[in-house]
Amino acid sequence: MLKTLNTSPEIQKAFQEYQAFIQSVGHYVANFRVETAGGGGSGCYWFANEGVWNHIDEWPGGARYWIVYGHEDPTVQGKQVPMFQINPKKDTGTSQTKGCFLRDSNARLYLAHCGEFTVGRSKVKSPDFFANYKGATQVVTWPGGKSKQAVLFGPVGGPTIISQLAGFSREVERIKKKLFP
Repeated sequence: MLKTLNTSPEIQKAFQEYQAFIQSVGHYVANFRVETAGGGGSGCYWFANEGVWNHIDEWPGGARYWIVYGHEDPTVQGKQVPMFQINPKKDTGTSQTKGCFLRDSNARLYLAHCGEFTVGRSKVKSPDFFANYKGATQVVTWPGGKSKQAVLFGPVGGPTIISQLAGFSREVERIKKKLFP
């Protein structure tokens, strides 16, 4: 059974564990800029075999962690908009977030995305996303009993998490093109 991480210390420890994993296995590309409407960041970790990059940082202003992904080669295209984001809140786990950290009964760490996106000025809500999503999902339950459908990635450090994230990035691109031709 998976448990959402809900306290600041749990969430911070999970972020640090995920960040250390990404830094240990990815190729750092310093000459890269992530661009979003809310700001941006420099540098990313590129996984050439899987064809996905990850920028991981604390969101400016401090309310959440900023974990973003894309799949265009950052060594060729040095400025990109992320394909998707998983931005767990720092202070408490809440169902009002698009992503979260979870642990299983063996204390292995997972990431989850709850299927909400912004495309330009338009939002893709979870029901629309999951009506078009072709992958596996799982229900994630927060304290208080609120449940959400989510896509799980992991375990962190496992042999397939990077390929899972790469596949999801391409699936998000397909869905965005379908919903916003």
